[in-house]
Amino acid sequence: MPVVPYTRIFIGPSRSVAISGSQIYILNSTTGEVVASTSTIAKEIVQKQEEETQVQGKKEKGKTTNAKAGAGPIVAAAVNGEWTYLLTVKEDKMMKLWEIPELKLINERELPKRPTSLAFTKDSQTILVSDKFGDVFSYPFTHVPPQTKPSRDELSSHENPSDGHLVLGHASPLNAFTLSYDEKYIITADRDEHIRVSWYPQGYNIEMYCLGHRKYVSAIHLPPFAPDALVSGGGDPTLKFWNWMSGKCVGEVRIWEEIEPFIGVKSNKRRRGGGDGEEDEEGGEVQKRKGKGKKSKRKGKKGKGGKEVHGGEGEGESESKPEAEAEGGEQGVEVVEEKVLVVSKIGSAQRGDAKFVIFSAVGATALFGFQYPAGPIEHFDFGYPVVDLATDDEGKTWVSLDTAWSAETVSPKDPRLVRVVQFNEDGKVS
Repeated sequence: MPVVPYTRIFIGPSRSVAISGSQIYILNSTTGEVVASTSTIAKEIVQKQEEETQVQGKKEKGKTTNAKAGAGPIVAAAVNGEWTYLLTVKEDKMMKLWEIPELKLINERELPKRPTSLAFTKDSQTILVSDKFGDVFSYPFTHVPPQTKPSRDELSSHENPSDGHLVLGHASPLNAFTLSYDEKYIITADRDEHIRVSWYPQGYNIEMYCLGHRKYVSAIHLPPFAPDALVSGGGDPTLKFWNWMSGKCVGEVRIWEEIEPFIGVKSNKRRRGGGDGEEDEEGGEVQKRKGKGKKSKRKGKKGKGGKEVHGGEGEGESESKPEAEAEGGEQGVEVVEEKVLVVSKIGSAQRGDAKFVIFSAVGATALFGFQYPAGPIEHFDFGYPVVDLATDDEGKTWVSLDTAWSAETVSPKDPRLVRVVQFNEDGKVS
């Protein structure tokens, strides 16, 4: 059975957090020993419940509570700066606040929509959440359940069951956000190429836009050694550097040619017809639609007697979808595998006087980095897709890998699940 990779890792000076599926592990950063985990806590709760029911003589088989361990995998997480608290959200949209390292559950609250990112403020007293509807909400550390159901205000796009305060909103899903180091500004990036600099917490005051991306922006980062410089990336073939207070792009680094050879996980694309086409948002070609409007009806092929033949209930669908896919798709449609660029995470590290920008891409088996501001790009190929990365205070970069992508069986304790690399002062990675 394939091992679930560590989808999120956080490396601290004495404690580290690793998240695998729906489970949380608190580790000793030096020895790697598991200090606490939700799987252990759940077992202890179940055992205690069984003992209590046995004493009462009312034990019922199969009726044990697993500390709400279900509801799918954890989709977002964050750790505060003091390494005392952890935030997690699963697919059920319940945000849980844990105390580290004991993994004591402090409170939980329901979010209105599935989050895309979480963060603490420096004092850990405020929690910020961005969601797929383009909103950023703030929540106090202490949760007091509202007595009445909160109603949607005139500025929010949806109701908030936990009475969160709307900070700002975008017209498209938010992919990433970050606070400036002085916490006077919040920088947000969305699916429609926009990077916005707003006041915090008065997010309705927009300070500046950083415009220049031609595709979605999926990752942004403020390097500690250059807090006035914003690094952004997504579907464009370059990483961009911004003076985010002025909105000016001050530099670019070409990355696509370096990443493309290492993308092992490809996307299936359907292409219609041939000849000249227009470029889609992932870089592939699609045939230009005929007719007015965004959608145009496509006639089915003619059968015997000149009658049109349509597949299934939808007009223009193939008669047998599995057979059509096996033969390369429906009439006039070719199913091909394409390499798609999505910058998944951007980080930074410092070794002596050398400063580095480090980044990963979805489906790529290598980690990439270059000396700031625009040194040559170096890479380290792990042979497995990179899932997440985190840097520590010593300038080392910890990388979690998706070993399940290979047919080879890997143990949960296999060291290949997490690797450590380091960018040296000469710019090389080892």
